[in-house]
Amino acid sequence: MGVDNRQIQTAVLADPESDDPVVCPTDADDLDEFREEFAGTTFWCGILLGGCGGQLLTRRGNVRVSHFAHFPDPDGLLPECGRRSRGVASADHLYVRAATQTWLRRQGHTPRYRYIDHDDAPVGSLVEIKLDGRTLLLHMDPATPPDWDAAQAGDIILGPGVQVDSRTLVRRGYVNRVKFVSEGNQRVMMLGTELPHVGTDWDFELADCTVDEHGRLITPVVTRIEAARAAAERAPVPRPRREKPEAPVQIGTLTRLINNAVQKKETTTVRELRDTAQLQVPLCEGQALEHLQRAIDHANGLLDEQDRARRRLFAGLDEATRHGHVYKVTTLTPQIRRFIQGDSVTTPQEAGILQAADTLLQEARQQAAQKQRAADERRAAEAEERRRRRAAEAQEQHAQPVTQAQERKARNRARGQVQSITGRLRREKLSAQQQKHLVEELVLAAKEAGDHLSEAEQHKVNEWVERTAAPVE
Repeated sequence: MGVDNRQIQTAVLADPESDDPVVCPTDADDLDEFREEFAGTTFWCGILLGGCGGQLLTRRGNVRVSHFAHFPDPDGLLPECGRRSRGVASADHLYVRAATQTWLRRQGHTPRYRYIDHDDAPVGSLVEIKLDGRTLLLHMDPATPPDWDAAQAGDIILGPGVQVDSRTLVRRGYVNRVKFVSEGNQRVMMLGTELPHVGTDWDFELADCTVDEHGRLITPVVTRIEAARAAAERAPVPRPRREKPEAPVQIGTLTRLINNAVQKKETTTVRELRDTAQLQVPLCEGQALEHLQRAIDHANGLLDEQDRARRRLFAGLDEATRHGHVYKVTTLTPQIRRFIQGDSVTTPQEAGILQAADTLLQEARQQAAQKQRAADERRAAEAEERRRRRAAEAQEQHAQPVTQAQERKARNRARGQVQSITGRLRREKLSAQQQKHLVEELVLAAKEAGDHLSEAEQHKVNEWVERTAAPVE
């Protein structure tokens, strides 16, 4: 039987034409859980993955990583397979549907998906999402350049490595991007927005974004850009005193405002001024453009630093909340609230994390109050029990000496009776009947005296019992 050395990390479930992708765990222990989770499910080298349509099996890696492998045919030969990409990213175009379908339906859209391929590009290079007359077109392969002027293109979203020239980026103002990251045996979609002279602001999740009525993807960055544009349009435009507008003076004022806001770390003001400055970039040239770009870079440095710190704080709060770490949530929540005072714009995801943290703290406070009440009640009951036990012990200790003294007195009295009776039996001449009665009294007295009798006294009692003809009880 042949051995499949092609390390395939992606497959589809159930049948060769399926668009339900899955990633094979590389760790051997994770593969055991994966096999248990998908017990009874078949894996295929999917047609929509550019595969041969053959059935796959999971192969546990001892030296190499675990992976999918082709089933050999009855003659032990491996099938011909022309998949050019077999890594985890090779199924990302299929994860587009898995990631976005529910998200779009919740916004009232009815998405229909089409995986487009060309002769010179693999299947899934383009993913077309039809939305009630509008189109989202995702370019997943760098080998297929976008056609920005195509009327039917709709809103174009670029995948990892797909380039956009600077002139097009400046003309459009921004370009949205998409990438996937691995979580277990799944791939999670992340969104970002690339800005001219700035780069891409990543790490937006689908919950942070929407698709508007025009079929455009709206990220938090796009929201801020459009808000800045609207504010600029509403602001009155002063009439120039001369025919040539004094752009350097206006740009100089804007750059000073940006630098002052950065120095004071007024994040909200810096973000608004930065967005306004980016709108002025296409209108500037020469020294004014240099000053403006330097101010924008200065602002981006602060905003990037703040955004990284903000993401770390929210990620830590989210993890602590999901794991129920109340102390860490108690520590992080006030830090985040102080942090966002300087940048009050929060995404839906951040608002959800804060709400979950507040709910956890409220439940923790209620549980703590219940535990405190239960502890107070338990301590009161224990105190009452100790008081009752001490009273009983005191009463018992008070009564014990009296009882012991009485017992000793009774035993000594019984011993005296034993000595008196044995003396009479020895000295007096008694009839058999009298002797019998005295021996019976002797036995009772000896029993009552117990261990107060000496061995000699007990021996005498036993002798008189044996002399008595009648049995003594």
